[in-house]
Amino acid sequence: MDYTLGAETRQEPYHIPIVRTTLTRALGVRFPDIKDETIAAFNDIIPLNDYKGDYHASSTVMQIVARTSNRLSIGLPLCRNPEYRKLNETFAVEVAHGAKTINRFPRIVKPLVGRLVTNVHTRINRAMEFIQPVLDERLRKEQEFGPDWPDKPNDLITWLIEAGEGEQRSVRNIARRHLGGCGW
Repeated sequence: MDYTLGAETRQEPYHIPIVRTTLTRALGVRFPDIKDETIAAFNDIIPLNDYKGDYHASSTVMQIVARTSNRLSIGLPLCRNPEYRKLNETFAVEVAHGAKTINRFPRIVKPLVGRLVTNVHTRINRAMEFIQPVLDERLRKEQEFGPDWPDKPNDLITWLIEAGEGEQRSVRNIARRHLGGCGW
């Protein structure tokens, strides 16, 4: 994890209780959103009225899962943004392949290998471009209305903001944890 998602993610695991408790407790309340996004994703990715031949199962499932999990973690409309969804899919594959490659090397060269075999930092920087406006808007509303502002999203980004302190609330930190799936 240190050589893909960064040591900070392991050293400051404030996201773990969020995933283990807050996310789990929210699943029932968020089920209509999950169902809605799953149906919308299937309709967009495998349209019944416009059959275009065979679909590659693993990439199709990855697209649907990425979109549905993003609905739960960052909400509309970003979860439906094809560029953001592709970024999430690419990141997941790169981290998995990168970790596999990095683990073949001695500990002393793992940081170097991590930088050479992954584009994690580039992907996090790109995710920051998408997440920054979302984060800015939520922090503005929190400042304007207080911690329980009207129509406050019930998602991972909100929970990370609520649980984070100082640098943990930075766009880089939130983007890293969001892209990394917070270890889920």
